[in-house]
Amino acid sequence: MSPEAQDVRNVIMNLSRVYSFMNMPQGVKIDCTDIEGCSCYCDSSAEAQIKSRMAAAVPVGADGVHFIDSGDYHYITKFWTDRIREPFNLILFDHHPDMQDPEFPGFLSCGGWVRAVMDNPYSKKVLIAGANPDLAKEALMAADRVWLIDERHITNDALEDALPFFDLSLPVYVSIDKDVLDTEWARTDWDQGKMTLQMLESWLRQIFGKVRVIGVDICGENPGMAEELSDDWEVNSCTNMELFAYICLLFKSQ
Repeated sequence: MSPEAQDVRNVIMNLSRVYSFMNMPQGVKIDCTDIEGCSCYCDSSAEAQIKSRMAAAVPVGADGVHFIDSGDYHYITKFWTDRIREPFNLILFDHHPDMQDPEFPGFLSCGGWVRAVMDNPYSKKVLIAGANPDLAKEALMAADRVWLIDERHITNDALEDALPFFDLSLPVYVSIDKDVLDTEWARTDWDQGKMTLQMLESWLRQIFGKVRVIGVDICGENPGMAEELSDDWEVNSCTNMELFAYICLLFKSQ
């Protein structure tokens, strides 16, 4: 691990066993591979177990970088943001808005967790960047609190246009699903967007330059990839390492 990364907390949450086969930055490891009832939908028992293991490994706070496995477990962002004890905004890079109405009431889902985060009294507004335009309607019911920039309009100017929607005196939590990226930079188990890694890093640089960032999480692994598909493993591993190193530098610049 580089000297620049040593003082940035890194947490690797292994749920699908995908990280067992990947090159990953050093960090606190949380093994959840034996927990049932947590793929795509998370039941109350699984939620309690995951949170318990998070608390044992990282007693407090949501600071640092958190790798949270496949997009099937993106709802874990809610578990991290539940730890924030001050008003905050959420910035989400995702090819899916993740604001669907719950199909099974009482279950937290990978497709509707953003709505659950918005129920947090400390959560104020949400920026969703890179979404499939066909799914943008998911965010319309909460238009007073959600600013969505679909994948057709991912430019540096688009971020500048969105920032006045937010109270920039508030910190932000950033969540990245690598399915927002083109397949040149990520190989996920969901349909993907066309964002380049360079554009994602440019947006992150602007965000860190404008507001205080509490923490960042990253998902979008592909647990279904066969071990022999070394090219796909290499693409995801390289992007994770690149993002981690880059985000660590941004944290140190705050």
